[in-house]
Amino acid sequence: MIKPSIGRVVWFYPDAGFSNTNTPSSNGEPLPALITRVWGDTLINIGGFDANGKPFARTSVTLLGADDTAPDGMHATWMPFQLQQAKAQDVQTPAPFLVALPTLTDDERYAGLILDSDGAPTHHLILLPGVAEDVTWPDALAWAEQAGGTLPTCQEQALLYANLKAEFTANWYWSSEQHAGIEAYAWCQHFYDGTQDDGRKHNELRARAVRRLPI
Repeated sequence: MIKPSIGRVVWFYPDAGFSNTNTPSSNGEPLPALITRVWGDTLINIGGFDANGKPFARTSVTLLGADDTAPDGMHATWMPFQLQQAKAQDVQTPAPFLVALPTLTDDERYAGLILDSDGAPTHHLILLPGVAEDVTWPDALAWAEQAGGTLPTCQEQALLYANLKAEFTANWYWSSEQHAGIEAYAWCQHFYDGTQDDGRKHNELRARAVRRLPI
């Protein structure tokens, strides 16, 4: 539905008494009018011009929507291009995506939503308490599982840096991803500046665990 506002142009279809004071258009064509007051989404005051350019004004005019049936008396409608614009906007504007926040324990921290390649949310990311220090990548994986979670992916580490940087020290932390081309390497992130790099799996870095709540 188009919301009426003062100053917008509508088409006005007069009633039979209009010809007593003004000249209607031929063949029942509408007359141009401006909205001068809005009583509601379907009720307006207008001011316009008849077929000879003589001004007129009407109050409490019914404003029809695209699918409304025209009444016998005077009424106004939106112009076709206005209806087309409104229809296109309805198609292009998606409905808001509402996501309920998950329930956390006192020592968990909410990091945010993880999105897929199309921009759709896939899961909530929650940082678990505890930290492992000076652990290799295999040991970090095992520690995260014992903590009730898993190591974060590189994408999830970027979100942790953006939203929960204060929960980390300025050190390297293991991710759950190993290097695609070099089996002896895995990915990690430094929480001083968010740099992500690969390192040998036997290097001793820090680790934090996360849990995921699918949407």
